[in-house]
Amino acid sequence: MIRYVLAIALAVTVVGMTATALDQAAAANAERSIEAEIATVEAAATELLEHETPTPSATGPQRTVEIDVPEASYTVAETERFVFEAVPAADATRVRYSVGNRAEKQRTLDFLLRHPETDQFDLSSYRGTVHLRLILKVDGRGDPYVEITRLGEPEI
Repeated sequence: MIRYVLAIALAVTVVGMTATALDQAAAANAERSIEAEIATVEAAATELLEHETPTPSATGPQRTVEIDVPEASYTVAETERFVFEAVPAADATRVRYSVGNRAEKQRTLDFLLRHPETDQFDLSSYRGTVHLRLILKVDGRGDPYVEITRLGEPEI
């Protein structure tokens, strides 16, 4: 009888450890995916800033970027936060994200990425493929920045 109790206790322990390992792996997969999408946006914005010239009186050069915000599944944790936040004082952009009940992570991009209506561009509520438009613009001082909008949002 004790053998059966020990076998069941061992089986429950193994299943519990496996579930924890799967949760950790799913969160790591989601973080890798978000980092790759941040790199996609960064590459397109950097290309605009380095190889194009802004047009003050007309719509400037632009790029369309397709990113995939991770959807929750057995192998990928849910995206809880995914925000691009302009930091005008530093001419930079802070990207904040968190997945699967993990602590929030931050990454700083070395250029200014702005949404036309707000300093935060929040993708937290989106899942799956999102199409973004990046437009090279100049501010009132003549400094270039990249404007980010989701395709389908009205241009301002």
